[in-house]
Parts: sequence; C-alpha cells; structure tokens
Amino acid sequence: MIYNNTAKLTVFLFIGIFVLTQISFSQETAGGNSIFVQSRCANCHTIGRGRFVGPDLIKVGDRYSRGEIVNWAVNSQLVYTEKGKMPVNDGYPPMPPMNIDKDIAEKIADYLINYKVKPGLSAKGTIKGQIINKTQNMKAKDVDVLLTSYLGDKKIESKFEFTDKNGLFSFTGLDWDKSYEITVIYNKAEYVSNKMVFPPNQDLIHLELPVFDTTDSDEKLYINNLHTIVYNSPKENYANITNIYELINSGDRIFIGTAFDGKEKGVLAKTVSFSIPNKAVNINFLNGVNANDIIEDDGKLYDSSAFHPGVKRVVLSYDFPLNKSRNIADINSDYLIKSHIVLIKKDIFDAEVLGLDKLGEMVVYNEEFVKYEGNNLLPGEGVKLVFKKRVDLKKYNNYIPVAIFTVFIITGLIYMNLRKKKVVPENDVASLNKDELLKEIAKLDDLYESKGIDESEYKNKRSILKEKLISLYSADDQ
Repeated sequence: MIYNNTAKLTVFLFIGIFVLTQISFSQETAGGNSIFVQSRCANCHTIGRGRFVGPDLIKVGDRYSRGEIVNWAVNSQLVYTEKGKMPVNDGYPPMPPMNIDKDIAEKIADYLINYKVKPGLSAKGTIKGQIINKTQNMKAKDVDVLLTSYLGDKKIESKFEFTDKNGLFSFTGLDWDKSYEITVIYNKAEYVSNKMVFPPNQDLIHLELPVFDTTDSDEKLYINNLHTIVYNSPKENYANITNIYELINSGDRIFIGTAFDGKEKGVLAKTVSFSIPNKAVNINFLNGVNANDIIEDDGKLYDSSAFHPGVKRVVLSYDFPLNKSRNIADINSDYLIKSHIVLIKKDIFDAEVLGLDKLGEMVVYNEEFVKYEGNNLLPGEGVKLVFKKRVDLKKYNNYIPVAIFTVFIITGLIYMNLRKKKVVPENDVASLNKDELLKEIAKLDDLYESKGIDESEYKNKRSILKEKLISLYSADDQ
C-alpha cells in the first residue's frame, strides 16, 4: 500500500486537534512526574536508574542549561543542527522530534532540574494485575498471562504466570531499563496491553485487565459516526476519499467474527468489515487497524483482530479515479450508520452526494467544503458520491468549429433517417395501394424495433394498415 501524505494531513486537520487538545490539557494540569510520563519522556529515559534507550537524566541540569533542556524537548533536530552532531551522546539513537509545546517543555525542564529521588524505592520493579471477566462479572482464574520485555523495539524475553482463584497475577524483579507488555489469551481471543515503563520514583505498576466471553455475531455492532472527507489527491484525475469511523460494539462480548481460510495467511477470522468502491487504489488504514491484520474477500476488507465491547475508531483512506464523464463511488457499510457526514472540497470537484441532505457550505481551517448529512442509514443502504469530470474548454478551442459541424451533420442525418421512417398519417392510408401499404408496414416495424415508437401506437397504426391491405386483397378476390 502507498502511504498518502495528503490524506494524512487532511485527517489530522479533522481529528488531530481534539487529541492534541486533550493531551495538552492533561499535561498542563498534571504534576511534573505525570508530565514526564505523558510526554513520552519515560519511554526512553530513566531518572537515576541507569541508561535506557536514551541517557539517564539524573542531574541533567549539571550538563545542560534550562534553555537547552527546553530545546531538546521542543525541537531535538535543531539541537543536533546547532551542535553539528547526531546523536550528541555516543552509543544512543538520535532523539526523535517530540512536538512538545514550549510551556510544557519548561515544566519538564524544571522537574528534571529539581528532581529528588524518593526514599525507600525497591531495586527492582513489580507489575501486579487482576483479570476480570466483564461479561459474567467474575474473576478469571487459571488464565495464562505472558509478560514480554523490550529494549526499544527489540524483544528481550518472556515470562509466564497463571492467575489465582481471584484472577490475580504478579511479576517481580523487573529491570528499570526495559518496557513491558502483558498478553492474555482468553476464550480464543487475544488481549494485549500497551507497553509499560516504570515512571520515576515508582517501583510498582498495577493494572486491571478486562476480558469477555466471545461471539461470532455482529448484531451488536453499529457505526455511531462516519465522516467522509473528499479532498484533492496528488494523483492526477483522482479524488482522495477519507472515511473516519466511530464503530461501537454495544454488547458485553468480544466479537471474534467468522473463520476465513486464506490461501496465504492460513485460517484467520473476519471481524469488522469495510466496503470500498470498485477501482479504489492507494488503500491505507491510517488509524485503528493494523494493515497486516487486513483480509480482502469478495470485494470487501476485513479486520482479523477481535473487536472488544466499546468504541473502535478507524481511519481509512483511498484514491478514486475520475476518468469518465460520470464517476460514482459507493460508500456502503454492513452496519447501521447513525450519523453520516460528507465534506467535499469546494471548487475542486463537481460532485454531489445521493442519499444524504445537502446542508450548504462550511469552512474548516480556512478551506471551504460542501456539507451533506444523513441519519440512521440501514446496513447496505449507503450513499453515492457522484463526480462529474470537468472539461477545460480552453484546451479545446481549436476543435469547437469541428465539433459544431459534426453535431450539425449528425443531426441532419438523424432527421433524414426519421423522415424516411416516418409513417403515413391515418387519414392518408385510404389513398395507398397494396405495394405502398406493404412498405409502410415495413417502415413501421423498423421504427418499432429501433424503439422510435411506443408499443400501443405501433399496434394501433399497424392494425389500420393491415385492415386496409386486407380490404384491398378482398376487393381483388371479388
């Protein structure tokens, strides 16, 4: 699949602002320790616990000024440029851009400069947890729990534990300089935690892992909101279409789908389905679904991962060809869509949406869009995006006289042909002889076969001609 930067930018314009606002708000109201974790500093650095992915930041204020620490957090690439070396500290990977606001970076700097080690911390870390079956509201005993440790993205080792009668498990003796991930297999469904690191001044991580009974029925699935954004694609004569799904599993069971015997991937499960228009290209799942988990079957795309009760947000993008005078992209779903909004970039596409109400125009980040909206679309009902290909008449000025002449000739030929096929009026039938009547019947038959006359008129006129012809033959017999 080819990643589409235009689609990515467009999606961020619509969904990124909410995420960034939430993170920024939580950081501004949190203490220094929480800011350090939420800003992802703890993913690579310890404070007083030794080297990790990045250097230990204990007493970092002795090595860098407050302003330099702020610059590291705000724009590490600028620091590398100023120092003429990347990385600055040998033996470590370069620090990626963190995109941290300056005011947050200043709080991080103050936290690091004034950091004090909490007394009484253990030399090693502990992860404790409990597994609860939320479908039956009971503790899940005798469940296999796998702990995997990582150094950066490299898997180091794995450990197994079983939950006790209360669904509890514990892993002790864990090093500070690694991240950890919990995996549980319960009723044929896999549950994986986010990667965890031990924050500064903390030697215990406690978590509760919900698990569920399974179902292969999708009756509890629906789309709460679907936003379709139609934007210009860098690919000539294509439109970029981005669908932002808010999927809901309203049940109390995890949806594991139906088995799929794929030729290349073996036996997998088809869970959440995504319909895409015919001829769509550059298909990308930008959020919510791992592209490696996608199954293609019978013109649809399926996720092969289980869908937990709750919300699943997916962003799907593709390019659609506009190579005809009329191009139709079907936006369908196998699920009820409670709200569907389509935004079409104004002044780029000559397009309309069938199946939704046109609500006018709106401005998003200084760009104008035409807005359509509809509610409670039934499974399979969907909408149609109808694109009309625009023609630049300036490119064809030299051909306009030829085109006009061609139209004139074709019109004349059609007119002459119709005159040849024209049926004699009913009041003139009496003056025709047998040969003329036979010719008129033949013309009428040809006209009917070419759909130039409707069936009732054809039958009526043919009956009149036929009766006159029969009367002439009868007269001759007498």
